[in-house]
Amino acid sequence: MDNKELLNKLLEIAEMLDIKVIWEKRLIVNGICKSYGKDYVILNNNMPIEDQILICIKCLKTKSLENIYIIPEIRKIIEE
Repeated sequence: MDNKELLNKLLEIAEMLDIKVIWEKRLIVNGICKSYGKDYVILNNNMPIEDQILICIKCLKTKSLENIYIIPEIRKIIEE
């Protein structure tokens, strides 16, 4: 699985968990935030895809993934 496909799978999981992904072009700070009880992941379009993946994984690690199906390859990456 290439990095683009991995990122797309991670974003799908975030969507299943009701985590809104915000894409910014000029944003310097990236990461996870919570506002009014809603979870967000903020990503910069221009940052390397590897960094986008790491931010998504960091966010998903904070959530319970027990009740959703995640292919084993992706689950292993998140849990490592």
